[in-house]
Amino acid sequence: MRRWAFVIASLLLGCGASHDALLRRAEVELSCPADALRARTLVDALGTGKTVRVEGCGRGRTYTQMCDGSEGELIRSCTWTR
Repeated sequence: MRRWAFVIASLLLGCGASHDALLRRAEVELSCPADALRARTLVDALGTGKTVRVEGCGRGRTYTQMCDGSEGELIRSCTWTR
């Protein structure tokens, strides 16, 4: 259910790094199966919600979405960094 909510929110916000890509990365970096991961969006000072904390298997990492263009651009590339 959480994944679908994030996917829908991502589509409404426009182009961006996908939640699935974030979970695949976290799965490798945390050595934890995707079904054991929990992701929650952290609200930053601007309220953008571009920071996500992923936890699972006793470990956790915080990721921030970084994009190469501004929010209004039609074509831009985004990725998750830590």
